[in-house]
Amino acid sequence: MLSHQVIAAAANVTASSAVADAGAVYVLHGILGCARNWSAFSKRIASLGRGWDKLPFVLVDQRCHDASRDFAQTSGRPNTIDSCAQDLAELAVKSGRAPAVIIGHSMGGKVAMRFQQLFPDLCKQFWILDAMPGLGAPIAKDTTPEPDSSQRLFAFVEHHPGPFPSRKAVHSLAQEFGFSHSTAAWLTSRTVRQKHNVVGSNDHVVGWGFDVHGVQELRHSYMELDVWNVLDAPLPPASGSPATVDFVYGAQSKRWNDVLLSRLLSTDSMQRQDGHESVADTHNTVRVHRLDRAGHWLHADNPDGLLQIFQRFPPRLSSDHA
Repeated sequence: MLSHQVIAAAANVTASSAVADAGAVYVLHGILGCARNWSAFSKRIASLGRGWDKLPFVLVDQRCHDASRDFAQTSGRPNTIDSCAQDLAELAVKSGRAPAVIIGHSMGGKVAMRFQQLFPDLCKQFWILDAMPGLGAPIAKDTTPEPDSSQRLFAFVEHHPGPFPSRKAVHSLAQEFGFSHSTAAWLTSRTVRQKHNVVGSNDHVVGWGFDVHGVQELRHSYMELDVWNVLDAPLPPASGSPATVDFVYGAQSKRWNDVLLSRLLSTDSMQRQDGHESVADTHNTVRVHRLDRAGHWLHADNPDGLLQIFQRFPPRLSSDHA
């Protein structure tokens, strides 16, 4: 199963107040990311209380990334978003931790939405963080791409597949490519030590912590998949009860042009008009949140603002329905 890190429910939760069999919060990183990128922020969510402290957090290394880098070879499934969703379902079963909430950023958000389509009964609460629901690469608001955009990150990785003599060399190459100091540092953190591929050599080099070819396949799948109907279409027959989807977008994220943003805002359940039919019974409940002072990297650009949104909308625990 996928490699993952478990953050136990907050220490101040006693056995008597913990919610038995309430499940877990699964956190899915974006493409080129890893589980540890979300460790500190997940602990801050848990510290909010209001039910977040009563659930363990499961931080997942998705296929082709870090400790799950070679997972595709053992899973027998291709490197697609569908496979990522199936990987998550398999992890939930094998670990014995049902997903009470799934949080996904960027590609992780699309995996979460696809999970909702494929396994509608397994989880009813989703947080989607600045993920594009539609087809194709993100469309910028203007002709100037973000300096640290995912498109440029992929261009850099494709141009510099590695290995490299040192992490310092990666940092220098990234800055020469035009990345900010913080993004260059992040790229450097995405490398791992490797044995030099020279017979008789004991020297080490560094290479990417992800499977370069595999993540390219995932990105291609991401661009070919449309999951808008999770947000704006009636539920298919026999899909069970509706899910709740909290969708957070960055006010400064260039992934949202006017057309896409208008469509996203129209999915908010408070904005829907559906004649005399009860939308709450036929659609997922969608809440769209704008995060000011943030681009695509919500948890890095405005972590306090993002935490305030999580605090306002706590998870529904199993005891809430008792």
